[in-house]
Amino acid sequence: MEQDFEQNGTAPGQKEFTFPVNVKQMGNIDKTLKIYIEDYVYTYMYQYAKTGGSKEKLMVLAGKHTYINDCDVVIVSGVIQAKNTAEENGALTFTDESWIYINEQMRKYFDGLSVLGWCHVQPEFGIFMMARDEVFHKKCFKNKFQVFCTIDPMEKQECFYAYNDEMTSLRPVKGYFIYYDKNEAMQEYMLDNSISKPKEIPESIRKADRQSDENSDFEYAENEKTEKTEKIDRIDAADRIRKVLNAKEDSKRKSKNGKYAAMTVFTGAICAAFVFMCVNMVNNMDRIQTLEKEITDVKYSYESINTQIENTAEQVFAVKAQEEEQKRKEESAAEQQAKEQETEQTEKDSNLDSAAIYTIQYGDTLWSICDNYYGSPEMITSVMEINSITDIDKLYVGERIVLPNVQNN
Repeated sequence: MEQDFEQNGTAPGQKEFTFPVNVKQMGNIDKTLKIYIEDYVYTYMYQYAKTGGSKEKLMVLAGKHTYINDCDVVIVSGVIQAKNTAEENGALTFTDESWIYINEQMRKYFDGLSVLGWCHVQPEFGIFMMARDEVFHKKCFKNKFQVFCTIDPMEKQECFYAYNDEMTSLRPVKGYFIYYDKNEAMQEYMLDNSISKPKEIPESIRKADRQSDENSDFEYAENEKTEKTEKIDRIDAADRIRKVLNAKEDSKRKSKNGKYAAMTVFTGAICAAFVFMCVNMVNNMDRIQTLEKEITDVKYSYESINTQIENTAEQVFAVKAQEEEQKRKEESAAEQQAKEQETEQTEKDSNLDSAAIYTIQYGDTLWSICDNYYGSPEMITSVMEINSITDIDKLYVGERIVLPNVQNN
């Protein structure tokens, strides 16, 4: 079942759009597309992505779209799990039941918002876009503003992809913004679709919550096995969960700081031992005097050897003549080697003069570079050989490679 979601954003000429406030920029600014994702949405996406170990998962992004100053603006304020998915030809895909569930959740929690794209969670695979994902996006998400997101929760990385100007392929988006808002709709969805609940809430957080809201209906469980929470303050629940997660992160940071402190103490002890050894050496004058005597003996030995060399001048001259001859041979060989290297460099420069230099961009692969430059991936082997590339999957942004002409191969 293919879904073709239409635009439900603000068209040019309508009421002036107000950008979100209290934002944090992630990456560079994209000139043709600005993506704003609400913090609760971003947090929930990663929480859901980390569940299930290394299993793939799908999600749908919801929000609003507008077009301002020749730039598409996407405001992501909701995310929905894609349930009832199925594996087809080794890849996870949406089913009819998945779309039915997504439409129900849209009406229940995000009524009035549009589907702005989708997300593919691929643990331990990186944030590269697979070819089948691009094909699926073109079939089901045909609006230019609809985006595709990949997440690798193991590496804690994510990347957004969007249509190019010709809408013939997807390109990586340079960056996006995270904004902070009292997103009640997303909080409702998070509470009704809880992924993980903290086992214990610190007493300090409990007291702070009771003082900030004396009428709160939130009651903590005294016995996990027998008693349940009766009422929850839905507006602040997500904040409390986040406090617990932040407390765990603080604990990890303190543990790391403890290790650094232990390392500092260990290093200080080594330095103190070194200083102690140096002091002992300075104080041990007998050893120093012995060392001076040995140096004097070496000096006398050197003078004796020098006298012997002067008495055997003819032998020295003969040795020097041999050394000069050997030096001339070495220089001749070096000149010959330099000429050969110059010839090889000339041939290499001749090949490079007829070749193109390409700078690796974000999201590039050898397959896509050869397909764009030559019209097919047949030149991948030649490109790898001339650039001494041994791993087809390891390209670095900013690296420059040589693209030889077909006639040179």
